[in-house]
Amino acid sequence: MRTKFTRTVAFAECDMSWQIRLCDLENYLLMASDDGVSRAGLSPAYLRERYNANWVLLRLSLQMQSLPHYKDTLVIETWESKLLRCMVVREYRLFISRDGVETEIGQGTSIWSVMHMETREICSQAFADRTDKTGDAPGFSFSSVRHPEQISAPTAVLQHRIHYTDLDMNRHCNSYKYLQFMLNACDHLATVTPIRLDIRYVREVHADELICVCVNETDGRIEYLLSGEDGSTACTAVLFTF
Repeated sequence: MRTKFTRTVAFAECDMSWQIRLCDLENYLLMASDDGVSRAGLSPAYLRERYNANWVLLRLSLQMQSLPHYKDTLVIETWESKLLRCMVVREYRLFISRDGVETEIGQGTSIWSVMHMETREICSQAFADRTDKTGDAPGFSFSSVRHPEQISAPTAVLQHRIHYTDLDMNRHCNSYKYLQFMLNACDHLATVTPIRLDIRYVREVHADELICVCVNETDGRIEYLLSGEDGSTACTAVLFTF
């Protein structure tokens, strides 16, 4: 089932160059995903009532030829392309709509699962009960991106303690906030496009946890590693600039 999600880019979501910040763009992708599953009858409210569970994002890969600017109309077309055991692959195509004409500006792919709110484990029953086992045609595909296992000599470091405003209804740090922390550690990317971004979410991050963001920057490639005080990896990402 393909759905379209439309929003006008707001002032508070733009950087100094008047284009949308990547973390706010990811938030739009999350909202488009929520809209898509809700229209398919698998909304967070339904999952909570039936399974005491909710959707969680495991991975996101995004390639943008350009970024939307202030007051642009952003259109996100999204659909499920695969159902693999206890994971769903969701695709995106991003457009700017001007005078009724939609111009494609990017593509993306994400992997989602369903987490039980008490056990914090994958809720396999939510997938066993699904009758729509086949998805729509695949779109943008993941490439094999090598993610950092450690960054021993970072070019930038940021520490952030998780606060109330970082949390979502799953009682952990919202997915798009991780990207916000990364950009705060390396904010000179404001005017760089096009870009290719690949994020892997490794574990949950909770309230009051101190997160360290380490950055390793080389020509055209920026690596991010987010870890807790115990050294455990919470998230990794690679950003390519061209």
